[in-house]
Amino acid sequence: MRLRRPKGSSHSKTHILLLSAVLFFSFILINSEATPESTDSLPKNTGRNRAINESQKATPEKKEGINNTGVKYSYNPMGKRDPFKPFISKATAGKGKIRGERLVPLQRYNFSQLKLIGIIWRNDKNMAMVEDPEGRGYVLKKGTLIGENNGRVINILKDRVIIEEVYRNNSGKIKTRTASLKLHNAEGGETQ
Repeated sequence: MRLRRPKGSSHSKTHILLLSAVLFFSFILINSEATPESTDSLPKNTGRNRAINESQKATPEKKEGINNTGVKYSYNPMGKRDPFKPFISKATAGKGKIRGERLVPLQRYNFSQLKLIGIIWRNDKNMAMVEDPEGRGYVLKKGTLIGENNGRVINILKDRVIIEEVYRNNSGKIKTRTASLKLHNAEGGETQ
């Protein structure tokens, strides 16, 4: 069944005309906002407005004075550590010690806090004695663990003990360094 509209009804024609008029005016409004206004509609330069306009005119001159050489900056990350990785990783946080492993008392102190007080020379094995900051003495042999950074005694000489430490540097690479504890005199100074 088809509905008939009464004769002379221009109901749909008015809707079409009204819709086209709205679209036309909205198109004009959109385009007028996008284009800059003419200088005739701006207020005259008086007092405060004049100072603002002069400062706005001075800004482009300053920009023109900047020397733009057109050189683009290029960052090369080769050889640099990744800034998004944690500084101390979870694997190295324990300094290589296994969880639950009991530390030797000498590993609780930095080896620079220990004082070398005596060396015993034997034909087959040399030994040394160190004293911790609390006054307790410990005997060192070749291979004894010492220091907070997993140091190990590698040699005992007549006036010093040589220690090798294995550590990770800031970039995560494993490095070794050697240090020595020198024998102290009875007066409290180190031997030369």
